[in-house]
Amino acid sequence: MTITLITGGNKGLGYESARRLIELGHTVYIGARDSGRGEKAAEELGARFVQLDVGDDASVTAAAAELTEREGHLDVLVNNAGLSDALLAPEDVTAAAMQ
Repeated sequence: MTITLITGGNKGLGYESARRLIELGHTVYIGARDSGRGEKAAEELGARFVQLDVGDDASVTAAAAELTEREGHLDVLVNNAGLSDALLAPEDVTAAAMQ
């Protein structure tokens, strides 16, 4: 079975990607900051939910540990969740700015 995690999978392109991958037989985890929306999306899709804020290192570490405990491995990671600073132009965004 293919284990897939989609960050920001509770809406938009992430949600639709999850829907299609589930149709193709993947076991999909919806990673989302908002547990209410993430759990709702997972329930609607027949996916699983993991609390995940890609802007918080502790959250990423906890999600990785939870997924490893539940599945033992991850086959596919779809980095769909976005981080942005509305005050910076896209060309001015650096790794340091995202920290």
